[in-house]
Amino acid sequence: MTRALNSVTLRPGKGSRRGLLGLLFTGVAITLLAACLPARSTPDSQQGQPVQLVYQDWRTDWFPAMAQEMLAQFHAEHPDIRVFYVPDPVNVEEQLPTDMRSGNAPDVFAACCAFFPIIGQQGYALDLRTFVAEELDQATIDDWDAAQYRSLFTRDGVQFGLPKYHGALALYYNKDLFDRYDVDYPDYTWDHDDYLRAMRRLTQDRDGDGETDLWGSMFDVSWERIQVHVNGWGGHLVDPADPTRSRMGDPEALAAMEWLRARIWDDHVMATPLDVNNRSTRQAFVDQSVAMIEDGSWALKDILTNADFRIGVAPLPAGPARRVTLATTDGFGVSAQTRNPEAAQALHKFLISHE
Repeated sequence: MTRALNSVTLRPGKGSRRGLLGLLFTGVAITLLAACLPARSTPDSQQGQPVQLVYQDWRTDWFPAMAQEMLAQFHAEHPDIRVFYVPDPVNVEEQLPTDMRSGNAPDVFAACCAFFPIIGQQGYALDLRTFVAEELDQATIDDWDAAQYRSLFTRDGVQFGLPKYHGALALYYNKDLFDRYDVDYPDYTWDHDDYLRAMRRLTQDRDGDGETDLWGSMFDVSWERIQVHVNGWGGHLVDPADPTRSRMGDPEALAAMEWLRARIWDDHVMATPLDVNNRSTRQAFVDQSVAMIEDGSWALKDILTNADFRIGVAPLPAGPARRVTLATTDGFGVSAQTRNPEAAQALHKFLISHE
């Protein structure tokens, strides 16, 4: 993703719940009773009874109510299909593949990240190529980011999903802290040297007890977040042309990982979870224990709702080789085990529609 995010100011509060990257939806969480859900979908409609489907998607507090609104529209348009929404389990990346192996998968599901391609590679998702050829026009396909669309194919050509939405990482920063310590706000000119200088000036012992209680920055230590920095140095964790070949030992990858290690363990300007009492990166930022965080567009609503300071958002600093960000590949899939593929694909088509 190469387009720059200009540095912007966002104020928290109830009036700031709509905005960036189409992710800021509101809603009231609802309670779903297990007794309302079918154990499995039934085959084709019999004796005038609608086909039943299970649809699994986000569990965030605002999404269930929105899902019910969407499904009310779908049911009005498809009276012969009844869809039961269930929220993702907390450990969806582990539980969804487990459910598929045991034959208890939802008919239609949302997935992302590393576990969605694994589902596709293991044959648990319906191959959508015939559906796409028959049901989608080229304008619809062209409306998606080409890299995201390609990411939902296996290497042998099976199309296991269609895009849901595109999220991206950015640099969140606390403008109040930047002003207090006279640090210039980040912008599109920043590289990792600028980033380090700001981290050093923002890392503070605010109560004078000899212990750091404000860190310059923080990020989630995970492979995809490390990979962003490795790409910025011009390297890769895995060969893009051959996913069976590791590139972690290349000089560029080692240099990027050494830069991160030194900031955390030598300079102590990037916080670890232990430094912030095992709070999440997002919570440590909201609590003003860190002045900057690397986080996604999906974090913005929570930050706006809970922070009581002025918030800035800027592009991630450029690496020595280039500027990059992580762009998510969230998508919708249809279970290969569904007993009602036509009805499931009707729901799938509805979920990816403009509405």
